[in-house]
Amino acid sequence: MAGRTSHLSSPEVGIPSLSSDLHDAALGRRRFSLGRFLFQIVGFLVGLGLLGWCLHLALSSEETRAGLARLFQEAGIRSLGVLILLSSLSLTINGLAFWITLSPIRRLRMLDVIAVNALATIAANLPFKLSALLRILIHNRHDGLAFKTIIAWFAAMAALTIGVLGPLGLAAVWRREVDWTWWTTFIGGAAAFATCAVIGGRIARNSPRLDKLTLGAGHMLGHAPAVFGHVCLRLIDICLQMMRFMVAASILGYTLSPTAALFFAATYFITGVVSPAGSLGMREGAVVAAGMLPMGYGPGVEAMAAIALIVTAGELLTQFALSIPALLLIRPDRLIRPRSLVSEPPLSDPPEAGSTNGTSASEAR
Repeated sequence: MAGRTSHLSSPEVGIPSLSSDLHDAALGRRRFSLGRFLFQIVGFLVGLGLLGWCLHLALSSEETRAGLARLFQEAGIRSLGVLILLSSLSLTINGLAFWITLSPIRRLRMLDVIAVNALATIAANLPFKLSALLRILIHNRHDGLAFKTIIAWFAAMAALTIGVLGPLGLAAVWRREVDWTWWTTFIGGAAAFATCAVIGGRIARNSPRLDKLTLGAGHMLGHAPAVFGHVCLRLIDICLQMMRFMVAASILGYTLSPTAALFFAATYFITGVVSPAGSLGMREGAVVAAGMLPMGYGPGVEAMAAIALIVTAGELLTQFALSIPALLLIRPDRLIRPRSLVSEPPLSDPPEAGSTNGTSASEAR
């Protein structure tokens, strides 16, 4: 095993260009590029413009204005509380998805990973890839994870997320309504992908070339409990996000069917993931654009703008509320001292019971 994975001990070797950019940025030595800087600024301003456009649409209709006024009534406040609870559960589930994916090779403290996820989720609203950089810096300096391991972790997370969203899109195209056949297609497709991921991961971790090509992600993807645990958490999160849109619509006096809520929730989530310059405004604009499609899922463009804004408001309130205990737990002020990214021992199979090899740096301290 040692001979097969020794190439992973250097965090500098064989990292794709995107990862190299993140590496240089995390070390503070990435060259300034006016083009990249302007792209991020312009992209962020476009997002703010879309956010303002959605607000204009939401306030342009008397019906949606009346619905927004219900937010300050007792029933609206209760519904907003439910929305915040759902957003809190979603944020926690996503943190658990990060934790369980890494668990085959490193067992970090669960609360630490959830806290980092809360902070990174706030940063995802802003440009310059701050969310990814924040995860890299904290997990490297707080938990002692090497850069190469973090990138393999991100790659495994991305693969498993795509493995869930792919069957979701297939089910949506094949079945226009959310019924038992839809759920069977979705869950069956996700389970089939998870099985393939485990098989592929085990092949990759036993092949020196594939192990190097995947940066060691096969050690995570080849662990069946972690993979199927991630898929289950992602399925739960999709249901929570669907429920958020249904609750937000009910605040305004509208009713979204499960099919419509799932469609808009998936649009909102995917747009946030792929937005290159911060998700603020981009997700809301995408939901409004989806409401213009001829499928006729939504109650109207103005209503969908208001619904998306309420979902975002609930999410931001949740993020800022949870960021306070997250900051107290992580203490990022202790991590800002300039220093090089650390390296760690090669990736290996899960440690034996009673071993301390999987203990995080924070626990060791």
